[in-house]
Amino acid sequence: MPKKNQIRKTISVGLVVNTFLKPHRELMLGWMQYGRAHPDVEVRFFFASAATSMANLLAFIDSGIDAIVLCGLSNQVLSDFVAACDRDLPTVILSNIKPSCLDLDSMPKTGLVLIDNDSIGRSVGEFFLGHGLLNFGFIAMNFGDGQRCGHCRCTAFRDVAMSPGDGGRTFSEKTFGVCRPNGDSWDAPIREIVDWVESLRLPCGVFANGDRSAAVLIDACRHAGIDVPGQIEVVSVNNDYGICDSMGETISSIQLSFDDCIRQTMEMAIGMAESAQGLPAGKRIASVSAYSLVERSSSLSGRNYGKVATRAKEYIRKNACDGISVADVAKEVGVSRRTLETHVKYATGDGVAGLIRRERLKAACKLLAATDIPVTEVIMRSGFNLTSNAGVLFKKAYGMTMREYRTRNQKKFLAQ
Repeated sequence: MPKKNQIRKTISVGLVVNTFLKPHRELMLGWMQYGRAHPDVEVRFFFASAATSMANLLAFIDSGIDAIVLCGLSNQVLSDFVAACDRDLPTVILSNIKPSCLDLDSMPKTGLVLIDNDSIGRSVGEFFLGHGLLNFGFIAMNFGDGQRCGHCRCTAFRDVAMSPGDGGRTFSEKTFGVCRPNGDSWDAPIREIVDWVESLRLPCGVFANGDRSAAVLIDACRHAGIDVPGQIEVVSVNNDYGICDSMGETISSIQLSFDDCIRQTMEMAIGMAESAQGLPAGKRIASVSAYSLVERSSSLSGRNYGKVATRAKEYIRKNACDGISVADVAKEVGVSRRTLETHVKYATGDGVAGLIRRERLKAACKLLAATDIPVTEVIMRSGFNLTSNAGVLFKKAYGMTMREYRTRNQKKFLAQ
């Protein structure tokens, strides 16, 4: 903290941030805290969204700031910015990969803080190997610039996962266009992802190049009837908890070191703002490689808890429609009922009875879409008995009755 009565120089820093991602919002707060605590200068901050127009962005820049920090901008926006902006304005860019529009030799007051994508890919590969996996996959949304970033991560991940001397391993890569559920139906790319998931050799560790990619992957696994984490473990990047914590199988994700990003970026911005000539070339590129893996349920099957849960889930998947009970599962796995419940709850967030019920509901969905048999027979074939509240459970899970589900989904199923 600054000493009492110490006179400090004031520097105004403009932050242009892609606020769509919650981690970027946390970076904004961190920059502000760093500025307040800086011992030598008083840093004042001004904000603009990456979604603003170029005209508004340039007006923001002309408001008298001493330096600008750009975070999470696309290559196209950066290119437009470089073309339109005064190159004498000290500028620091926090980016996943060096933007192709930057020629730092001709831009003495522009600096770059890069994420070490190789270290991210290697860490995920080592994590999956530690769980004893032999099959691996990489999946990424095709966002243009992000694909180059994903290529670096994928290459490092594959190099570790498929290291020489260990035969019998498999690796598969999938890049897809942006897709989202649309009402009750799935956009075409989801079908492609389901096909890819079904082609994987299981069990498999899949590295997703971002939390949104991981969310789409988990939805595809659910659509294909493949268990996460029992059959596929998922790890992604960014730790956007708004996405990671909202999924039925919460997503394990790599969180970058905000402290390191904040320190490197602000030291570079202040240094360039204070120097009339800018910083030497060697001090205008920095790398951030510190990270931590926030583990959630999508990757727990390699843990001791997960091993018991995986065996239980596999048995339930194959036998749920045969009227099995929790006691049957405990006997098959070879542990006490209490131990089984503890392990399954820790690994999946659900109880054993909940897993059985979920499998029966999935079986009912398939029968409703693929056959014309009466609903009462669907209930029986799915493992429920006629005195159970199967209809109530179904409506609670899917928001519609069994007959309504059949009406909406039977034509789609037959069309496939």
